[in-house]
Amino acid sequence: MRQLHDIGKKAEDWTKLDTVLLAVSSKEPTKNAEGVKTFGDLPFRLLSDDNHINSRRFHSYDDFEDLELHATILIDKKGRVYWARFGGDPFSDVAFLTKQLERMNEFVEATKTETGQ
Repeated sequence: MRQLHDIGKKAEDWTKLDTVLLAVSSKEPTKNAEGVKTFGDLPFRLLSDDNHINSRRFHSYDDFEDLELHATILIDKKGRVYWARFGGDPFSDVAFLTKQLERMNEFVEATKTETGQ
């Protein structure tokens, strides 16, 4: 939860970068709600993936070890994965994420200009 709060502290920055944050947990919705009450409100939605369907889809579940992995994924407005990091520890380099979002947005704008969209 600490990672979520650290990222949540930058909610205004994410809005300026035209970014929507979502967090996904393997816990059931009722357990997520209890956790949010305990740790305080988050400035983004906390979704549940209690059967690991989307964790597997986004390669953040190790079927061999039957183990959840932390994942931080940047998805552009066309639904393409722009950048991702998976591992045992949460990703907490918020400055790096900000730079990647800026680069992603620049790429999207450049593509719009080239295609006339």
